[in-house]
This record gives sequence, structure tokens and C-alpha cells, in this order.
Amino acid sequence: MLKKKILCIDIEGGKGGSSRSLYFFLEAISRNFIFPQLDITVICRRNSWVKKEYENLGIKCIICEHIPRFTSLVKNSRNIYQLVLFLLLIWPKSSKFRKKMKQMKNFDVIHFNHISLAILAWWCNFKNIGNNRVMHIRTIPPKNIFSKALYKLAKNSCNSFIYITHNEKKHLHQLIGVPRIKEQIIYNPVKSDYKKKVFFLKNDERLKIGILSNFSYDRGVDRTLDIFESIPIKQRHKFVLVFAGNMNLERNIPGIPNIFFKNKKTFSDFVISKGFKDNFIFLGQLNNPEKLLQSIDVLLKPTRLNNPWGRDILEALAMGKPIISIGTYKKFVESNKTGFLQKIYNPNKIVDWLLNLESNKNNLENFSTECKNRIKMHCSPNIASKKLLNLWLQK
Repeated sequence: MLKKKILCIDIEGGKGGSSRSLYFFLEAISRNFIFPQLDITVICRRNSWVKKEYENLGIKCIICEHIPRFTSLVKNSRNIYQLVLFLLLIWPKSSKFRKKMKQMKNFDVIHFNHISLAILAWWCNFKNIGNNRVMHIRTIPPKNIFSKALYKLAKNSCNSFIYITHNEKKHLHQLIGVPRIKEQIIYNPVKSDYKKKVFFLKNDERLKIGILSNFSYDRGVDRTLDIFESIPIKQRHKFVLVFAGNMNLERNIPGIPNIFFKNKKTFSDFVISKGFKDNFIFLGQLNNPEKLLQSIDVLLKPTRLNNPWGRDILEALAMGKPIISIGTYKKFVESNKTGFLQKIYNPNKIVDWLLNLESNKNNLENFSTECKNRIKMHCSPNIASKKLLNLWLQK
């Protein structure tokens, strides 16, 4: 029997949630299903830990930094600038990569792991590369003509869409209507059998609040300072915030003087300037973010995007850690069951919840049980990978 040839294209290469999710899909497929009948190749835009892990699974991993991608942003002026850059620089630089793609014409399935690959998907369709093209839709881009264009290119180029929740599906339908292709919701797979090995702040009795994210205004990382400053001064010694991620500042962040950005300072520099060095710990980017998640008591994600279902949230829940976040979607974060979910951001109410948790740490055990059960119910790698495999091999 001829092997089915699968090609997955990963823009993050192990350094982001979409990349980790793809890895856990493929890991479960390689361990549990008809892997001997599959020939899987992954092309990553970056080199990282994931290359070695794929090779350990018997999956070929190619590093190519010039995978062409285009992401829709909020401001049209930025999108126009991006488009010019894409056409004049990014697309021409991808010529060697596209030449390699032409040599891979005989792949049965091409899995595009992010909507930013929609233009590449259109090109593959035009060149008849791949018999079955699948687009994994993981984000909710802004409502503008550029997002619509990416969705329409993907719709006209792919045989099926995968959404990580019904929210992404609903958003796409609102922008371009219901596409006449196969659609399926597959929650991101999350391992729940992590072994505890390394602990940060092992002997620290403060309530440890984790933030697993690169600095981003949309992700609300700056709000962590707002929340800490809302804690009564006499109570602040009971809390510590631990960050994993790149803390380089963006321009024009409210409350942060622009001089910090101009002088290439980081969010950690700004926190230190406020005198809070003892309560904020910055670990930088971690190859193994689970080491942070193992060590914290609660994960804080005060996002401005109202999307409480990201990879960091799922992995924290899998380890039994309650979540504080913003939004209305209760599939994963639910107040007084798996954490605290606000419809509208209010730092004072978050602080009230944290103070109550700090005074009643025994509640962490109850949260832990429900958090783990929520992930086992929705994010089993075996179930998720079986659904993906069925979509790949559909006729």
C-alpha cells in the first residue's frame, strides 16, 4: 500500500501556540494511529526544539525562513505598508522555498497551519500543488477588507477549514459567509501527563501568578501592572508575578512613556522604574513553558481581544491551574469552576478574587480537579488527532 504523503507548513517553528498545537497533533498521530502508512514532512520557518522532537518521531522537518506569510492588522495604513513589503520583498525572497514546493507536487495533503499562509495556499492551488489542501484557522483577525481577502483566498484554494473553537468559525462566516467546503471544529490537543521536574520559587509562599506571553498590548500584558497596583499596599508582599516571554515594548502603550520604547527598554525596565522589582520576575522566553506552569498557582491573561482559549490557557488548565481572563466564552475558563472570567475588564474585581484565593489556598485543589477534567473532556490528543487524520484522508 502506498504511503499517504502529508506536508505541514508551520510559520512559528516551535516558538508559538499554533506550532506547539501542530506538534501535539502529529505526536499523537505518530504514536496511536496508522503512522506506518503516512509519510509526514513539516516545513518550519524557524529552527527550535521542535525539529529534534519531530525527528525523534520519524517525521522529516525542514527549516526554511522564507515562508511567505501575510497577517491582517487593525489599521489599514499598516496593512497597505505590509502588502507593499510583501510584494516587493517577502514574496521574491520566497522563490527558493516555492521552487522546493513545486518539487513536492505529489503530496496528498498540504496542511497550512495558520491563516497568514492564505496567499501561499492560493499559489499552491494555482500551481496544482497538493491534492487536498487544509487551512487551520486559529485566530480572529480584525474586520476589514484585508481579513476578508485572506479568508476568500483560503476558501477558494482549500478543500477544508479547521477551527480551534466555534468563535473562529462564526467570525469567518460574518466576514465572507458560509464557505462551500468542509468545515470542522477541532479543539487544540493538550497533553495532561506532564511530570513535575523543575520548580521556580519552590520555597516562596507568596501566591504565584504566571503570565505566559510575549509583551503585547492586545494580549493585555501591560494590564498586569495595573492589576498589581490595585492590590492594597499592605497586601502586595503576598503576591509575585512571574513572566515568560519577550518583553520588548510596542509603540504608544498607554501609561508607559514613549522614551522607554525609544531607548529600547523593556516592560521589565518600566516595572523596575516603578519600584516593583521584588514582586515581578521576568524569565524571558522559555523552550519549555510547562516549567513555569508547573510552578505557578494561577495563570493571568487579561487580554483585550476577549479570547480566553489560547494555548497558554489550555496548557495551564491541563496542569490544574485556574485562569483569570477576559471574555464571554466559557468552554474553558468559567468563574468559580476553572478560574475567574470577566466580561469587561475590571482590575479591582480581579484583585478581590486574588485576595480571596490567597486567603483560601485550599480552594486551589478544587480548582485543579475541574481544570484537568475540562481539558480531558475537550482536548484529548488522541481524539483531536483522529479527527484531523480523518479530515486529511477524506476523499
